[in-house]
Amino acid sequence: MKFCKDCRHIRIQGSGFAASAVCGHEKAARLNPVTGTANPWACLAMRGTDDCGPEAKLFEPKEQEVEAA
Repeated sequence: MKFCKDCRHIRIQGSGFAASAVCGHEKAARLNPVTGTANPWACLAMRGTDDCGPEAKLFEPKEQEVEAA
């Protein structure tokens, strides 16, 4: 199963209780019609759209850290 926490595009904003996970993929940016800036969508919201969806189409695994022996 592909979890957002294991995706290389995940970005954590805030800290502690107020932390949220947003998708850093280029397709996740939505144009703000008021300011004209691109705002990333929350990972949960992206999984509910056709862009990523339940199949996690935009999922790319994080690079595994190599442990020293």
